[in-house]
Amino acid sequence: MGDVWMRLMTLLTLSKMDQGSQIEVAVAPSLLAVARILLRDRLALVSDLSGPGYIFTHRGPSDLWQDVLNGRKMALPFARVVQAGRAQTRLKRALKAALMTVCDQARLLFLPPPGLLNVYHGLMQVQAVPELRHFEWSEFKLAAKADMPLLRERMRTAFPAPKDGATNTVVYPSGHLPPDPASGMGCKASSEGGFCLLSQ
Repeated sequence: MGDVWMRLMTLLTLSKMDQGSQIEVAVAPSLLAVARILLRDRLALVSDLSGPGYIFTHRGPSDLWQDVLNGRKMALPFARVVQAGRAQTRLKRALKAALMTVCDQARLLFLPPPGLLNVYHGLMQVQAVPELRHFEWSEFKLAAKADMPLLRERMRTAFPAPKDGATNTVVYPSGHLPPDPASGMGCKASSEGGFCLLSQ
C-alpha cells in the first residue's frame, strides 16, 4: 500500500492505544478523500497542519542541514534501514550509526530507534517521532490485528465489488509529491512525500 498508507494504518492503531493523544496528520490531496473514508474517526486528517510538525522525508541527513537550520523537524524514517543495508566497514557503520543517534538525541533530526529494523515498517517509521516511541511492538501487533475487521468493512463499503462479477482491485497511491519549498516552517501535505505529522 505504500509508505504513507503504512504510516496511516499505524497511526490509526496507535490512536486507539493512546486515546488521550491528539494526532493531526497532513496527507497529500490525492490521498485525503480516501484517508478520510477509512480513518475518519481516530485521526485529524488535514491538508495543512495547525502548527509546525514532523516532516517525513526520504532525503539523507547530509541534504537536510538547511531545513534543520530553518527550524523544520525532519523525520528520516528510512535512514537506519539504508545504513544497515550498505556495504561498509564495521568502523564506518558504527561511526555513522553513532552520528545518527547523536543527531536524534540532540533533536536535530528525528530517526526511528535502532532496534526496530525487523518489525512492521509502519511502526518503525512513525517512531521517528519521539512522542510515539513508547508503544511496544507486541502490544501494537495485537491492536493492529483487532483493527483489521473495521478497515476491511470500510474498504468493502467504500469500494464495493462490481455487480457484473468482475474483480475489484483498489490501488493505493503512494502520495509522493515533490517538495514544496514555499511551505516554510509549517507543514503542507504537498511537501516531502505527502506526509506530515503533529502529535500532541
